[in-house]
Amino acid sequence: MSVDKFRFVSPGVFINEIDNSQLPRTPAEMGPVIIGRSLRGPVMRPVMVQSFQDFVEIFGEPVAGGVGGDVWRNGNKTAPTYGVYAAQAYLRNSSPVTFVRLGGYENPDETTAGSGDGAAGWKFNNAYGLFYMPISQSSTDNFVTNGTASAALAAIIYSSEAAGATGLTGKPLNGSLETVTNKLGTWVRAGSNLEVKINAGGTTSSVNFDENSKKYIRSVLNTNPTLTNNAVLENPALQEYFLGETFKSWVEKNNSGSISGDFAAVLVKLETGSVNFGNFKQEAQPAATGWIFSQHKGATGSWAPNGNGEYPVQKLFRFHGLSEGEWNSQNLKISIENIKEPPNQFVKFGTFTVSIRKIDDTDVNPQYVERFTGLTLDPSAESFISKKIGDKFTEWDYDNKSFVEYGTYANKSKFIRVEVVPEVESGETDTDLLPYGFYGPKVYTANAISGASGSNHAPFSFINTAITGNNNYTASFVLPEVPLLTSSADSVVPSLASLYWGFKTNVATTKKHNKDIVDFVRASPVNSAPSTYQFVFSLDDVSGSISGSTIIANTASVWTEGNRTAGTSITAQGFTGSDGSSLLLSKFNKFTVPLVGGFDGVNIIEKDPFNRRVLSGKTETTSYAYNSIKVAIESIADAEVVEMNLAAIPGVDNASLTSLLIEKCESRGDALAVVDLEGDYIPEEGKDSYSTTAAQRKPNVDAVVSSLKDRALNSSYGCAFFPWVLIKDDLSNNTVWVPPSVAAIGTFSSSQRRTELWFAPAGFNRGGLSGGAAGLPVLQTAARLSSKDRDKLYDANINPIATFPAEGIVIFGQKTLQVTPSALDRINVRRLMIYLKKQISRYASTVLFDPNIQVTWKRFTNLTIPFLDGVKARFGLSDFRVILDETTTTPDLVDRNIVYAKILLKPTRAIEFIALDFVITNTGASFND
Repeated sequence: MSVDKFRFVSPGVFINEIDNSQLPRTPAEMGPVIIGRSLRGPVMRPVMVQSFQDFVEIFGEPVAGGVGGDVWRNGNKTAPTYGVYAAQAYLRNSSPVTFVRLGGYENPDETTAGSGDGAAGWKFNNAYGLFYMPISQSSTDNFVTNGTASAALAAIIYSSEAAGATGLTGKPLNGSLETVTNKLGTWVRAGSNLEVKINAGGTTSSVNFDENSKKYIRSVLNTNPTLTNNAVLENPALQEYFLGETFKSWVEKNNSGSISGDFAAVLVKLETGSVNFGNFKQEAQPAATGWIFSQHKGATGSWAPNGNGEYPVQKLFRFHGLSEGEWNSQNLKISIENIKEPPNQFVKFGTFTVSIRKIDDTDVNPQYVERFTGLTLDPSAESFISKKIGDKFTEWDYDNKSFVEYGTYANKSKFIRVEVVPEVESGETDTDLLPYGFYGPKVYTANAISGASGSNHAPFSFINTAITGNNNYTASFVLPEVPLLTSSADSVVPSLASLYWGFKTNVATTKKHNKDIVDFVRASPVNSAPSTYQFVFSLDDVSGSISGSTIIANTASVWTEGNRTAGTSITAQGFTGSDGSSLLLSKFNKFTVPLVGGFDGVNIIEKDPFNRRVLSGKTETTSYAYNSIKVAIESIADAEVVEMNLAAIPGVDNASLTSLLIEKCESRGDALAVVDLEGDYIPEEGKDSYSTTAAQRKPNVDAVVSSLKDRALNSSYGCAFFPWVLIKDDLSNNTVWVPPSVAAIGTFSSSQRRTELWFAPAGFNRGGLSGGAAGLPVLQTAARLSSKDRDKLYDANINPIATFPAEGIVIFGQKTLQVTPSALDRINVRRLMIYLKKQISRYASTVLFDPNIQVTWKRFTNLTIPFLDGVKARFGLSDFRVILDETTTTPDLVDRNIVYAKILLKPTRAIEFIALDFVITNTGASFND
C-alpha cells in the first residue's frame, strides 16, 4: 500500500494490514460420470451427488437381481444395477459422483415404425380384460341383470399366445348346465370372491380376488413379464402371458362397495378402433397431475361441463415429476392444504400449502416427503408457487446433441416441478382465486353390450361390436377410475377439519392401503387419446349439514360431481362464516391429487433392458436401448456442462458405444473412460439365447484380447480391466457378479483417498480388492488368471485382476489403451495430466480479459508454480518448469490478444517391473569386490 493511501490530518501512528498469505480458492472436487440403470431418478440427465445417502434418496438403493414374484407391481429387480454399484464403490471413499440414469429414448429417425426394437417401451399383441357384472337368478340356473348393469374391469392379461389360447371355462348364464371351455366373449358364472377358471399359458387355473386365498389371482397367474422372454427362456420356464393390472376395488365400487352376491365374468380382447391395449411403445415420461383449477365464481346454474368435459373455472397450475418413470406415481401423492382466503382487504391473494406425501400413508397420519407452505398465486411475491417449488425442465435436442432448458425458476423440490398457466404467470387472473379442484385422468367411454341366452359367443372387440340376442342381459363395460373420497364416513380422520377430499388411497373406512392404487395411476396405451375425464373434482361440489354459520361435525358430508349444479353443495347454497368468509374453507380446505402416467420407456420383458444381446449389431435408429446410451454419452460430452475426470457405463461392452465414450473423453481432454470389453463374462440376462451354456458365458482371455486388437484402439483416455468379479452386497446381504469397471472405479476412489490420484491404482498396496480397495467386498474373480494369461492381457493393454494365494484378489496392471509407448500409456500419468490440466486451466481463467502485460503473467505464474511445487512434493512430478515471458508471448501474440505459456513436466513413473540378481559366490569371496 502506498503512503499516499493514508489520510494524514493530525499527528499519530497510522497502521494498515495487508494480507498476502491468502491461498487461491480450492476448486470443487471432480469425480466420475457413471451411466447405468437405477430404481428411480431423472432419466438421461447428469445429476451430481456428494454422498451415497444423497444418491439413494434420488436414485434408490443398488439392486442385486434375482428378485422374482410380482414384478409388475413391485418393480423389475431381476437383474443387478451395475452402475449403482459403481457409484456406491466410488462414494465409499471419495466424492462426488455424477450419475446418468438410463431410460427409454427413441431416435426421431427410428426405422421400426413404432413397433420394433427401434421404438422405446414394450408391446404385446393381445391384451385381455376380465370383467365382472352383478347378476340375479330369475329361475333355476338362469341368470339375468336387473335392467342395465355395468361390467367392471377387474384384471388385464397381456399375452403373446395365438388367438383362442386364452379364455374362461365355466357354466354360461343361459341356464345350461354344460360347461363351456376356454371362451372369449362368453359370460360365465363366478363363484365366491369372484372365482373363475382362466385358461392362460396352456394351463387352466382357478383364481379369485381374496388376497388371503391360495387361489388369489396375483399368486396363481404369472406376474413377471421377464418370464415371457423367449430369447433367453424355453419351456417349462417360458410363459406366454403375464397378469398386469388388477382392480378388485373397482369391482367393489361398481357393486355398491361389495363383491358378495352373484356375478358373471367375461374375458374380452381390449381394443378400440386402431388401439391395442397391449401397445406401450412409447418413450420414458414423467408422471403428472391433472390441471388444478380455481373455485367457481359464477351462478350455480352455470356450473356445468362443456363439450370437452371442462367447467367454467380458471385453470391454475399442475405438477410434473422431475423423474421419468413409474416410481413417482406409484410412491407419491400431492395434497393441497391450508387453503385460505385473503385475510383482509389490504392483502389481495390467498395462500395454500403444497405437500408431497407417501402414497401409502393415511390422512390420520400423513407422511410428508416435502412441504411448501404459504404459497400464493401472486407472480410478484417471493411466495409465488413457481418460485418456491421451481418450474425448470429440459428436453434433448438431437440436432445440437444437448439438453435445452426451459422454465424460469430453479427447482427447489427434489421430486416435482410446477407448470403455471400463462394467465396466472402474467398476473392477468382475479387475485382472489384459490386452488379448489382438479381434472382427473382421461378414460374411454363405456360401451354397451347385450347378450343372448342360449348361445356361446365368439370373441369380440372392446367396442363397436355388439353381442345381440334376446337381451336377457345388457351391460356396459366400464374401465377403472382413480378412486375418490365421496363421503366423510369413508374416512378415518378424527374430525372434519382433518379430512382430505379427492384422491383416496385407503380401503373404505379403514387405514389399510389400497394395493390396487399402483395400477390405477399407470400410463395409458399408445395412441389411446381418450377424450373424457374420469371425473372433475372440486370442493365446490362438497355438501354438508349446516347449522347457522357452522358445518355439523357429526353428520356425514359428501362429494358428488354435480352437487353445485344441483344447488346442494355448501358453496351453491351461499353459506358463509360469521365473518363473511368461506364456510366451506372453515372445515374443508384440503384435497389430494394423484400423479398419473409415469413410464420408464423400456422393454419390460428384459431383465436388463440395456443388456449386451439387445445392443448387439444395433444402431441408434434400430434400437432404443442403443440410442438411449448414445444420448447419455453425448449428454456428458461438453466439459463446460458436466465436470468429470472418469467415465464408465458398467456392464455395457458394446464396442461402438464404449469407443464413443473413449472418443468423448479424448475430445474433452479431461477424463479417463473405464470400459468393459467383449469376451468377458456374460451375465444370465445378456446371454445370446436360451441355449447358451454356462461354459459359453465364462470369460475367455484369448477372445477378449482378440476382440480388443481388432478394434485398433490407441488412446490414453481409455482403460480396461479383466475379468468380472463377485462382490458381497452388504445392504441386501447378496452376492453379485459385477463388471470389472465397478471394481476399477472403486479402486481409483480408495487409491486417491489414501495417497494421491497420480499414484498407480494397482498392486498390493492400493489395488488389493480382497483388502477392500474396491470399496465393496470382492470375493472372487470370474476366471483365475495364470501368469501366461496376465502376460497376454497386459501385452494387449488390458489390466488383469489376478488372484494370489497369500495376497488375494489384486488389480495387477495400470495401462491405458494407448498402444504408442509413452508416459501416457499408464493410468497414473494420464490421471495426473487430467488433474494438472484442469487445475491450471482454472488458474488461467482468472486472468482472462485482464491486461496482456507482465504483471498479469506474473499473477498466473504465482498461482501455477506453487501448485506444481505441491504436486512435486507429493511425488506426482519429478521436476517441472513454467515459462511465460517475452520468449513465449511475443509482441505479435500480444497484438493478437494471446498469452502463450509453456509448462514442462516430468511425471513420476510407477514401478511395475523389479529385476533382482541373486548371485551365489564362493565362501572366500569379498562382497566389496
